[in-house]
Amino acid sequence: MKDYYPVMIVETYKMRVRWMKNMLPWNSYGFQITTICDDMQKVISYYGEYQHKIVFVAISSFCEEDFCIIRQLRLLSKDVTLIGISKSEDYNTIRHAFKAGCNDVLLEKDVRYIYIKEILEEKKNILDSRAIPGALAVEWKNRLETYLSLLRDNQRVDEKIIIDLLENESDWEILNGEYRLLMFRMDNIRTFNRAVFEYDKPKWRNSPEFIDLLQQRWADREEVYCNLNLIVEDIMQDYPDLHVLFPKKHSGLMVLPDMDLEQSVALSKRIQNQIYEKMQLNFSCFVTQSLSGISGFLPLYRQILGLISQKFYKGDRCLLVMDEEEAFTNNPCKLNAIKEIFLLSLEKNDLPKCMHDVERMLNSMEKENLHPNEVKKNLCNLIGAAEHWMHRKKIAMDYPFEIFKKGIWESESLPFLKIEMEKILKIMFQQISEGKGQNTSKKVALMIAYIDEHLSDKLSLGEIADCVELSEIHTSRLFKKEMGVRLTEYINFKRVEKAKELLASSEAKIKDVAADVGIADQLYFTKVFKKQLGLSPREFRKMQ
Repeated sequence: MKDYYPVMIVETYKMRVRWMKNMLPWNSYGFQITTICDDMQKVISYYGEYQHKIVFVAISSFCEEDFCIIRQLRLLSKDVTLIGISKSEDYNTIRHAFKAGCNDVLLEKDVRYIYIKEILEEKKNILDSRAIPGALAVEWKNRLETYLSLLRDNQRVDEKIIIDLLENESDWEILNGEYRLLMFRMDNIRTFNRAVFEYDKPKWRNSPEFIDLLQQRWADREEVYCNLNLIVEDIMQDYPDLHVLFPKKHSGLMVLPDMDLEQSVALSKRIQNQIYEKMQLNFSCFVTQSLSGISGFLPLYRQILGLISQKFYKGDRCLLVMDEEEAFTNNPCKLNAIKEIFLLSLEKNDLPKCMHDVERMLNSMEKENLHPNEVKKNLCNLIGAAEHWMHRKKIAMDYPFEIFKKGIWESESLPFLKIEMEKILKIMFQQISEGKGQNTSKKVALMIAYIDEHLSDKLSLGEIADCVELSEIHTSRLFKKEMGVRLTEYINFKRVEKAKELLASSEAKIKDVAADVGIADQLYFTKVFKKQLGLSPREFRKMQ
């Protein structure tokens, strides 16, 4: 089976992603788009996982984060080819892209088949000249692990490739009989990886220390992987018919032929105990039902991935068996009264009372066995209410609220989530104590007034910069310094707040509401709205 050099596209707009994917036959030029990333925080993690040879990054004059990602990738590798796709023809934007480390910059409106073809052919010639003969043709097992890893990261994979790999490997004829799957996975792995992005040190992402720590994290992950292999090899001496894969460095997937549930549970406990004894790390185990036939492998794999969320109320180092777990409820939570109490605690700067109220809310949701996503959505709504309150009070925040919300969404268990919320609240209240009474500069006050007055228009950084008589770069930096958020984040925040009022007070169509708040594209409006509230506009309206 032929392998291809991996490519990543960093773009938040799905239509542009489809346009890039369908522009030319990538495989014909020796490449494959393995990863689509619409979350800037995940770009570095994906690159560390798959070592892409080419990365296309959509860049905007509004978004400093785009340049930050390019700088990080360039610091991590001198060999990766970075291509900026600029939405702006502004000279400063293109200049900053090259300074950040882009090998080339294409204007989005002028991107053509021929330009991408030239980039691929040039890169392939370089890679082929450096390659050791046969190095691209990795073992089938490594290919299988990569495809399973991509599925785990919600990337689109041709399932036929996986089935063909399993059918063509004689050692895996055990799949023709009855078998079940067992996954062992490191607890709180997102936090293990996220340490380099801690929101109490946000400026690290532009520093050499960030790169050093990130590379150390990758080294730590390799050490975990090596130790897991040694432990599994030892265990498999007693189970010679087992097969094991490592879709991720921090987790393994075992195929258990002819093993009943009691034996599978005993094996899971043995794995957990040996990992903890030798590595002092908590691992949870997940066991599926039994099936037979190669066609059952992928459905079982997807089911075992779905079991991961079931550990939310059980905590770390737990053991879950498919079909034995109680289904979550999805009862909508009436947050209005809770928000009022929460905001009152902010107003009074009463951290203990606020933490107590949040604890009570979480305990209540645990009793209902509320779905983890609903729990996290409710907490993010509280953080959003605090963000709105701080904007109105003109209290600057040094830490992006989106990172607070990300910390909530990445918490795998309720005990860990409680610790995360305590950390978030302490940081927030400290900022409130330091920020009360501070005023924004006249320049930033003018920007805010201009945004409020022109919210229904198609605002641009250039227009805002002109109104305060500053350069675009200076305008963006000054606003972020004083308000704690980027201009685009603030504008989107104000637009969503206005949209909430319109959705609650009128029966206007969603596309008309989007137009009234300055967003002509309804799909993009829905994306911005859902990112901020965790609900689509339609879902929000139903709750009113």
